[in-house]
Amino acid sequence: SSGINAEYGHDQDNFYGWKSWGPGPGDVFMRINIAGCGYLRPPIITVTLSGGYLGGDKRCPSVYINIFSRKFFHITTVENASVKEMLENRCDAYWIATGFVC
Repeated sequence: SSGINAEYGHDQDNFYGWKSWGPGPGDVFMRINIAGCGYLRPPIITVTLSGGYLGGDKRCPSVYINIFSRKFFHITTVENASVKEMLENRCDAYWIATGFVC
């Protein structure tokens, strides 16, 4: 028999947080752990950011999934950003992963 599992999360559910590939503005990434989900193959993943201030000029950048496996995935900013900006703008990642577990 086969089973499909859908898991979801929020970046505050993991301890990795936003990290920088190097000094200064540039690509900022977050590693999200999904090892506990038990996927047999890499799942289908959708991610969005929520944050910024209503009516303000602070916004969260676009992100893409650049590394993924059945145990974790990385999201990376498309536009230049810094860890400080991501935290100040309250850019939180919300995700859903769907895949086979048996």
